[in-house]
Amino acid sequence: MIANFETSWTQWADKVGVRKGAFVVTKNGKVVHRSGRGAKTSQAFEMHSLSKAVTGVCLAGLVSAGRLKYSDMVGQIFGDGVSFKDGRVAQVSVAQLVTHTSGLKPDSTQRDMAKWLGSKKPKHDAVIKTVAQRKKQQGAPGRYFYSNENYALLGKIIELRSGRSYVQACSKYVPGGKPSSLTGGFAPWGGWKMSVEAYAAFHSKNFGAASKIGRAPSRHANAALGGGARYGLGTFWRPSGGRFNFWHFGKHCFRGRLMAGSYAVSWMGKWGVVAAYDVCTSDRQNGALDEAMVAVVYK
Repeated sequence: MIANFETSWTQWADKVGVRKGAFVVTKNGKVVHRSGRGAKTSQAFEMHSLSKAVTGVCLAGLVSAGRLKYSDMVGQIFGDGVSFKDGRVAQVSVAQLVTHTSGLKPDSTQRDMAKWLGSKKPKHDAVIKTVAQRKKQQGAPGRYFYSNENYALLGKIIELRSGRSYVQACSKYVPGGKPSSLTGGFAPWGGWKMSVEAYAAFHSKNFGAASKIGRAPSRHANAALGGGARYGLGTFWRPSGGRFNFWHFGKHCFRGRLMAGSYAVSWMGKWGVVAAYDVCTSDRQNGALDEAMVAVVYK
């Protein structure tokens, strides 16, 4: 099976034009295969939106510690520190933020991230300012709309409820990672950097069959997306084989500055894959990689 994983990865990487990338396969939480492509698997890569799972796990830690509830609302948490022109935002719950069902729309970060590249200063406060000044949110509360703004607000909530900076509060969950010098300004939703081996360890520890989240993800805030798929704590998941599959893609597409992507998945708490590569892949290309990996596991 391991040889099939490698063959499928190599064929996909050749097709999309990966020149620099890294790929690992895990079994029962342990790395059983490493494959570098112009790079080593111990080399740090941008994790892009896979960073959302770090925020999700960090948030779950605060909930478990009793410092936060998924039912807590934005207005309650921010208090007088922020005034929202659209009063509905104050009624948005932590659960809605972590599941992208808050109604926050459009996603201003898609416009603003390019100017924040290379900034070491966290930009979640800037996102919150944009959200607060928006006269009317274009999304519908309760309806899924994937937006980095949700995780920007969660970054601030983690700071307020932990009494520490976002990085200080969450870095303990990823001992092999740190915010990127290029994208660290938007760490809560897309700025962590680490090796694929380090991310595999994080993913296995927090979403593996032996983890609390991995055994019962429905105990945490999650939203149904159709077809059995759900979203919560910065990752997609669905039941499979009496256990659960978890997966997510990430990418940044800033032409001439950062064109790269990432992928993490685990199946039924047994097999898993983490990959990072120097191509800004399309949704179709992402789907092709996922389908190729699934074909190996479920053949």
